[in-house]
Amino acid sequence: MKRFRLSLILSLLMLASQGMAYNSNWIGLQVGPVLSNSSAVPPTGSVQSSRMGIQGYIFYDYGLSDALFLRPEFGFRQGGINITDASGAKTLYAFDVIELPLLLILKFGSGHLNPYILCGPAPAYAIKKGAGLSSFDVGFHLGGGLEYLFSKDFGVFATTRLIAGLFDVVGSSGLNKFQNVTFSFTFGFQFRI
Repeated sequence: MKRFRLSLILSLLMLASQGMAYNSNWIGLQVGPVLSNSSAVPPTGSVQSSRMGIQGYIFYDYGLSDALFLRPEFGFRQGGINITDASGAKTLYAFDVIELPLLLILKFGSGHLNPYILCGPAPAYAIKKGAGLSSFDVGFHLGGGLEYLFSKDFGVFATTRLIAGLFDVVGSSGLNKFQNVTFSFTFGFQFRI
């Protein structure tokens, strides 16, 4: 029985090490525009509008297999809304964050042109926020994109994402509700390491 357990453990370790030996790790940078909105209910007589902004992330793709990757990211994203009151005065409720997404990426294809989908949580801390809004949120990223590999070691890509804030960050802002919703589009490049 001990010999069987030892054989099983060694077999599992060999399988795991073969999976770990798969060298498809990438680093990269991506930037692009965002269109941000929220579920806020503005005061009576006021109008809410979206906010355009920018974003940028650095990332590391860890290859779990030929098609599945774990991607931690570190980045900055502008968000928030504008509220215009009845007199025409505009107030910006900014929610600009430092964000740490942890995404799963599933790639389809193994040639030069490869579509992919992604999803995962993203804790975020507001470094610029509208009066009274809370500082912490967790977003959920859901999206997809297309990568083009010029060689086995360098590629470019375009990604679109929907980022939904999971928490109500209304705080003491005077708004009834404030959950972030962001549509983003990024371009980037990546290097195999």
